[in-house]
Amino acid sequence: MKLNRIASAFVAILLVAPTLFAAEDLTGKWAGSFVISVNGGSPRDHTAYMVLKHTGKELTGTAGPSPAEQWAISEGTVAVAGAAGKETTKVSFAYQAGDGGGLLMHFALELIDGHLKGNAKAGQDGLTMTAVVDVTRVK
Repeated sequence: MKLNRIASAFVAILLVAPTLFAAEDLTGKWAGSFVISVNGGSPRDHTAYMVLKHTGKELTGTAGPSPAEQWAISEGTVAVAGAAGKETTKVSFAYQAGDGGGLLMHFALELIDGHLKGNAKAGQDGLTMTAVVDVTRVK
């Protein structure tokens, strides 16, 4: 009898565990700031707009400076990681601006208090660009 209860509890934990450690669904529209520096120069304020589709550990969608100017993202991943006893959702992806001839920008973001925050980096032909990203859901 006691073994049946233990087995039932174990099965219940196994069924619930994937949802306990699953990342928050990031599907939707996100907008905010994109503060960029070129070759270490003075930061300039720009906007960021993303339309994301989150399925499991995969992230697809588009990103760019506005709803009208979007590029397909690639290499999109979502991971849940533990840090100091706290789970965090980490997101990474890339996009290439323009029609395939622009800079390939790599993003490393983290979900913090409802914001996707982090950095973006790109480099090409001696040009380096870094940006600080902070976007929230568009309602």
